[in-house]
Amino acid sequence: MTIVIHPSDISTEFLMPLYGNIPKEELTVVKGGVSKNELIELIKKHDTVLCLGHGSPFGLFSIGQFNGLSYMEYIVDKEMAPLLKDKKVVTIFCYAKKFITSVDLHGLYTSDMFCSEVAECNLMGLGDDITQEMVDQSNHVFGVTLGKFIHLSPEEIHNSMLTSAYAELAKTNVVAAYNMDRLCYVP
Repeated sequence: MTIVIHPSDISTEFLMPLYGNIPKEELTVVKGGVSKNELIELIKKHDTVLCLGHGSPFGLFSIGQFNGLSYMEYIVDKEMAPLLKDKKVVTIFCYAKKFITSVDLHGLYTSDMFCSEVAECNLMGLGDDITQEMVDQSNHVFGVTLGKFIHLSPEEIHNSMLTSAYAELAKTNVVAAYNMDRLCYVP
């Protein structure tokens, strides 16, 4: 059983294909509307946890979608680390590596900034010629490609992504190249 924690936010909708191929009877999607304690109880019932959206080295932001939490408070943070230790974990949010390593978790994660907006590309110095079209292409191919492999183990997902359509796009798309270099696996 898979639980997806993906706070509702239009700027991260490109991540929805990551869980689009998971059979509905095996999937729980939580976009908000529950408290942190309710989410903890849901996580306990699942063996795979996908944390998707915006984050920092301290966890996944709630984006104001969860009961009792403001925009910049965390819905997934160090408090949940003990629950995640024995689960398959995939974390796609900015600075997920720092979060994962600080709480001694394993799984597939993004390190540093994951550029999904032109402003983020500019912030990370990817060049003045980054266009919305390039970002949209990177986002779309990333979501669809990773979604094809999400049923695999984190190590298998990582290895599959290295030879995937997204890796191929990274040869010609600077945004995809930057993001591809930041997709990591910790055993």
